[in-house]
Amino acid sequence: MTKPKKKARTDMRIYLQIFHLKFERHLTYRQIALALDIGRSTVNDIVTRFNNLNMQWPLPDGVSLDDLDKALMPGRNYPTDRVLPNWLKIDLGLKRIGVTKQLLWQEYQADHGLNALGYTQFCNHYRAWKGQQRRSMRPVRSCLSTSVAQPCLSSIPAQAKSDVPQYSWLAWGPQITPTSTLVKVKI
Repeated sequence: MTKPKKKARTDMRIYLQIFHLKFERHLTYRQIALALDIGRSTVNDIVTRFNNLNMQWPLPDGVSLDDLDKALMPGRNYPTDRVLPNWLKIDLGLKRIGVTKQLLWQEYQADHGLNALGYTQFCNHYRAWKGQQRRSMRPVRSCLSTSVAQPCLSSIPAQAKSDVPQYSWLAWGPQITPTSTLVKVKI
């Protein structure tokens, strides 16, 4: 048996319906919750927050819905400044030996700080992106990224290595640029 999906965060239309049912129709919290298919505690929370603002219903003409939303839910971050990573780079990074999602997330978080996604959201967004990729559009793993080519890392010219940031997952494994030459490896 699967759990029902968690509903999205309550939006302003629901707030206005709550206020209409509470202050104009004088319904109880339970009746409002049943009518709008939301939790009774949500109705109680929204009405309590509205009463704490010392506002009257119906709303005065000078109050915008954005201002009311910010006053009711002051902890919300407007607008969200989350920076999504380049999922193709993440996908290619996961194909390298020894690279995990957590390692990639840590580097992404170090680069973007407070604007980075949390680990769970990072994984969820990556999974959603990966599911949207058609099989024909997914990146093809080249023969140079296999473990056979790993020993030739020391034989790559220094100029090719200098382009790669130090201590990055990009530096793990062979880095071949268009200007570098391939070296034959004896197997």
